[in-house]
Amino acid sequence: MGEEVFARDVVAADATHIVVIASSRKRTRADKAAKSKQLRLKGHLWCFHALDGSTAFVFTKDWTAQEVSSTFGKIQGFIQCDDYAGYSSKVIAEGNGFREMVRENLRLGCGMHIRRKFESALKLGDTRAAIPLHLFGELYKIEAFAKEQCMDPEQRHQLRQEKSIPILDQLEKWIDEMSLKVGKTSALARAIGYAINQRTYFRRCFSDGRFEIDNGRCERALRKPALGRKNYLSAGSLEGAERLATAYTLVTTCRALGINAREYLVDVLNQLRAGFPASRAAELTPRRWALGPRTVADLELVLATFGQATLAGATRTLRGLPRHRLPARRDHSKPLA
Repeated sequence: MGEEVFARDVVAADATHIVVIASSRKRTRADKAAKSKQLRLKGHLWCFHALDGSTAFVFTKDWTAQEVSSTFGKIQGFIQCDDYAGYSSKVIAEGNGFREMVRENLRLGCGMHIRRKFESALKLGDTRAAIPLHLFGELYKIEAFAKEQCMDPEQRHQLRQEKSIPILDQLEKWIDEMSLKVGKTSALARAIGYAINQRTYFRRCFSDGRFEIDNGRCERALRKPALGRKNYLSAGSLEGAERLATAYTLVTTCRALGINAREYLVDVLNQLRAGFPASRAAELTPRRWALGPRTVADLELVLATFGQATLAGATRTLRGLPRHRLPARRDHSKPLA
C-alpha cells in the first residue's frame, strides 16, 4: 500500500516515537536492578501522507537517517518535512556511493514549525515575536480563502503570487534585520535561526499551487498513534511494531476513503480466512475494496472527470453515479487486470 503513497507528486513526512519491547526473555534479578533498559528501545513510527489523503505508516528501530533511507528513496516527488538533521544527511545509495536522504531541490518546508518557534518566544515574554506571528496569520488567511473558494492549483498559485509573496518578503526582511540584534541564545534568536535555515524550503511552498505551506496534515495523522501510545504503552516486539504500522496504514486510509474501517477489516479478514489467494492480495487494499465490484480505473475516471480533490470525495461520487455513467461492473470472482 505504501507504493500508492510514494508514487504521488508531493508526500509529507513526519515521525513519532514508540516504545518497543525488544526481547521476550525472562528477566533476571540483575535485569530488574538495571530497570531492564536493555529490553526496551525507542523505535519510530513514520507517517507518509499524500495530498489526496492516502497515508502510509512505516516502523523503524531507531531515528537514524540510514534506517529509514530506503523508504525515502522510493519517493520520487517533492517531500514536505521539518528540520530533522537526517533529511540533509548523506545515506548509502543502492549500489555504490551516497545520496541525500531528501534531495535539496525537492524539499518543502513547514510554516507551522517556523511559526511555532516564534510563538514559544512570545510566550516567554519577547513581544517582538508578535510581528512575525501577525505576518504568519496573514499568510494563513490567504490559504483559508483559497480553500473556501475551492481554488484549483493554478488559481491558488496566482493568488499567492499576488497576495502571499509580498507578505513573505516582508517577513524575511524583518527576520534579516532582527537577526543582527538578538544575539544567539534567546528564544527569539533560535526562532530566527530556524527560519533562516528553512527559508529556501518554505519559500518553495509558494512556487506551485499544488503545495501546502505546512506539514499539518501529516502531524494530524500522527495524533492517533500518539493517543494510542498512551493506552497500549508499547509494542510487544519489533514484529508487533511493524504490524501496528500496517494497521494504522489500513485504518487511516479507510478514513480517507470515507469507508467504515471495522467493516473493511472484518470483511478482509474473513476473505483471507476463507482462502483468498495471496497472489491477489492487492485487491484487498482499502482503495480497491471501497470500489466494491467497480475497478480502480473507475475511480481514476471520476477523479479526472469530476475533479474530486480527495479519495473520499471521489468514492462518494462513484457510489452515487448511475451505472450508465461508468464502465460496466466487472466479475469480482476474476482477478483485476
